[in-house]
Amino acid sequence: MSFSNPEFMPNPLADLMGLVDHLRKLQDEQAALDLALAEKTKELNALLLVNIPAAMDNLGLTELTLNNGTVLSVKEDTFAKITKTKEAEAFLWLKDHGAGALIKQVLMIEGEDRVLAAMEMCAARGVPFNVSEAIHTGTLKKFVRETLDAGENIPHDLFGIYIQKRAERK
Repeated sequence: MSFSNPEFMPNPLADLMGLVDHLRKLQDEQAALDLALAEKTKELNALLLVNIPAAMDNLGLTELTLNNGTVLSVKEDTFAKITKTKEAEAFLWLKDHGAGALIKQVLMIEGEDRVLAAMEMCAARGVPFNVSEAIHTGTLKKFVRETLDAGENIPHDLFGIYIQKRAERK
């Protein structure tokens, strides 16, 4: 192929540089948008988690229907997390208070070839294994919410309990 006009000759390096420049511009735009989104999220959370719940608490309201049909409500949400350092103590507390069934036991066996035989014969054959205990976060959250709703005491620091009010608009 021959080009008589050098202006129209393909220049792959220039094309690549143009793509790289476009990439940089898009990355800069994305970074600016990410920053703007983070700021909006922070502003939104201040309204949903602090300002509106406080204003509604001051008015003694948990739900309000506006003239345009929008329903504004404040719901309480409970969060709980057992840290590794408090896991043994928390599991003991659950067992002592009749909630040991929440704890899931996991059997970990070293070596794939031993898995099938291990289910029935692990202990009898001396196959090395570890048993660990865990509670799914959703299960813990439900247990904590139900326990608190029933008016029972539960150690907040042991279970990392945090209760948060959140506004909702429907």
